[in-house]
Amino acid sequence: MWKTAILACLMLALPIDGPGPARAQALPTALPTRTRPAATAPGGAAPLLGLAELEQMALNNNPTLGQAISRVDQARGRAVQAGLYPNPYLVYTDSNAGVAGTAGQEYSFFQQPIVTGGKLRINRQRYEAEVEEARWIVQEQQYRVLNGVRLRYCDLLAIQELLDLRRDIIRLAEDVERAVQEKVRSGHASEPDLLMAQYTAEHHRLAEEELGDRYPGAWHNLAAFVGCPDLTPTALSGRLEDGPTELSFESVQDHLLRASPEIRIAELKVRGQELSLRREQVEPIPDLIVRGGGGYNAIRQSGFGYGRLYVELPLWNRNQGNIRTAEAALFDIRRDLDRTRLALLQRLARSFAHYQASLHIMRRYRDKLLPASRRAFELYLRGLSPREIPVQPRGEGDGVLHRFGRALPVGPARGAPA
Repeated sequence: MWKTAILACLMLALPIDGPGPARAQALPTALPTRTRPAATAPGGAAPLLGLAELEQMALNNNPTLGQAISRVDQARGRAVQAGLYPNPYLVYTDSNAGVAGTAGQEYSFFQQPIVTGGKLRINRQRYEAEVEEARWIVQEQQYRVLNGVRLRYCDLLAIQELLDLRRDIIRLAEDVERAVQEKVRSGHASEPDLLMAQYTAEHHRLAEEELGDRYPGAWHNLAAFVGCPDLTPTALSGRLEDGPTELSFESVQDHLLRASPEIRIAELKVRGQELSLRREQVEPIPDLIVRGGGGYNAIRQSGFGYGRLYVELPLWNRNQGNIRTAEAALFDIRRDLDRTRLALLQRLARSFAHYQASLHIMRRYRDKLLPASRRAFELYLRGLSPREIPVQPRGEGDGVLHRFGRALPVGPARGAPA
């Protein structure tokens, strides 16, 4: 069993390409232009695709970001429209035409509604809150797109590196198979030992084929997500073992509560409902209608002019029902803000616990298990000659190499860094 652990730790110590620390991405401010990477590098060699290139492709091509940005412009248009002053009326009237052979009475008037109580200003502020909310939705969608790219990138990179590991194991299994064949010819091993070695080698070839079958689907998934479904499969660059710097729960929680788009969107919904309540409260303040005009009475051969002021008296309907509804809605939305904060903290607690567990396992392998196993395995190999390659007894299972191969996941491990 100790040989199995040594071999497994040594193989796990092989370098694996993966992403470095995540870089901040600029928020798109206009509808994206579709882009794709160069088909070939200088000299005709296919270039390696890195995480940064894939992220930029997704930001430029993913249709959901363009939709989110267009909704910002839609919200801006509603904000402009909500604050516009009502247009005036210009009216011309001709009555009693033809009486006594005259044109009758002609007159015209000008009428302008006067909005009071700051209603238009509140309308504009309410929709401006929607504009800011739409901007944070763009930011939220950008995070969602980038996270999706990183998850698919890590999945594909893990399959790519597992394929390399499987090929190394296959070469080692074939070397063991040849060594057992020599031992069988020399009488130091039996035919069941050879059959077990052949079975182990074939098992690893099958595992490699399974990974190879999964690779095209993972690649097409990534290519479609970044908006280039016809992108030619290309090797990925990076190192999975180069993770981000160590995080503390307090710093992550503080950043989440200050910068989370979900919380900012919920806060802006509260702000919008506060303005809606204020709008309902000023609704009973009566608007004015000012009318002024003049005319000429051809029958009497005299002119005239007049001015009028119309005011609605809020005697019975003072918008009480709508005010009460808006107050209840504000209470509801404030509680929803509290719910959003608590839900985020719960998700953070689960994710951070998984992060800490993974970090502890990584440190144990890096600082304890791998150095000791590497050294022990080197000493173990140093004492062997090509004719002394041991054969695992049949009573102990499929052999060291086979059990190590079964420990490798067929696909990327759950919780791969994003």
